[in-house]
Amino acid sequence: MEKAPIFPVFTVNLLRGSIKPIATLLIAISIFSVAFLASQAPPSQSSLEEVSWTMFFAVLVACGFLILWILIRRISKDLGGIVITGYIGFVFYGYIQKFIDDLVSFEFIRNRFFFQDRIFLPATLIAIVLIYYLSKRFIKWNPSVASYVAIIAFILALWNLAFWGNGQLRSYTFAEERAITGITLEAPESPFPIYWMLFDGYGRDDVLLKEFNLDNSSFLSALENRGFTNYREAITNCSSTGCVLPAMMELENFGTLDKNSRSALTDDRKPNHWRFEESAVVTLLSQIGYNPVELSSERSPVITSEPFPMAYYEKTGLSSLPPSMQLWRKFARFGLINNMRQTASQAVNDDVVVFSYNLPPHPPYYFDAEGNLLAPPILEPDRQARIKNWDR
Repeated sequence: MEKAPIFPVFTVNLLRGSIKPIATLLIAISIFSVAFLASQAPPSQSSLEEVSWTMFFAVLVACGFLILWILIRRISKDLGGIVITGYIGFVFYGYIQKFIDDLVSFEFIRNRFFFQDRIFLPATLIAIVLIYYLSKRFIKWNPSVASYVAIIAFILALWNLAFWGNGQLRSYTFAEERAITGITLEAPESPFPIYWMLFDGYGRDDVLLKEFNLDNSSFLSALENRGFTNYREAITNCSSTGCVLPAMMELENFGTLDKNSRSALTDDRKPNHWRFEESAVVTLLSQIGYNPVELSSERSPVITSEPFPMAYYEKTGLSSLPPSMQLWRKFARFGLINNMRQTASQAVNDDVVVFSYNLPPHPPYYFDAEGNLLAPPILEPDRQARIKNWDR
């Protein structure tokens, strides 16, 4: 007499009882977390491909927690419940951190709670255990409760996806007269290459000296000795790259434009692709024979490291990992050095206007001239904190 195969029987038993509702709950929460972020993200940074990949990734993570729950609950039902609570904390880790960060007004406490002493992660783990045991006193967790919560999560996911879809379909029209209307350029007797090399987040020498004790004046002096002009007291119009670059490319004063016209110039530009070829600068220069070349150190070669997936990783508990274990940071982009090589390779052409966007290493990667790590007051591990530092 043949024995029945063990695996199919085990699988069928696994999907009975409370497994289905819990699996549905975790997947529903994972889909909602992606849909919620998509509804908040700019349309240019949350394409269908990026959102689809992120949703797939989120479901995989949910399945990982589901398997962990199945294994742990054999040891203890309470430990299994803590795993489910921990998954919710994992998915919304970044949102919780930001909420508490905004709530705490004392800089001393905030700095040590989130950055240097890394107290937030162990405090979150302790809170997860306490929340689980406290919730047991008020709610009797069972498959029916899980099913109801899953239904609510799915409805909220659809609601947020509707907002995201509306943003994808929205378009803006430039309603005013363009600043370049009626302007024509006269072609030079001998064409020469034009370079616009931008190093995002690169501070003035006095700022670098004050904030990071780095004297950059010798480098600037060397440039001036080679004929370059440095504006040592330059001030940007705003602290957002997404505002500054489109305004310069389109030769428009964003302070005087209406909202729709401004959105028509900014909303479709990704951080790693600025649509330079379509800009007003190129439009004028192309009339006298110039060809545009756009180069970017931050172009991602794979969907997994596009802006939206990267933002999602940073919102979850993955952001609590040490930088060496944050694998999404390891994906090879075009790269700063390679991008500069590509920029230099255009020197053989006389009829090009080259836009070279370069993103130097950002915090917490501060180094001096000898490559030694500096010690700024805060080594911020997340993008939100870096933005605050740039604004200041």
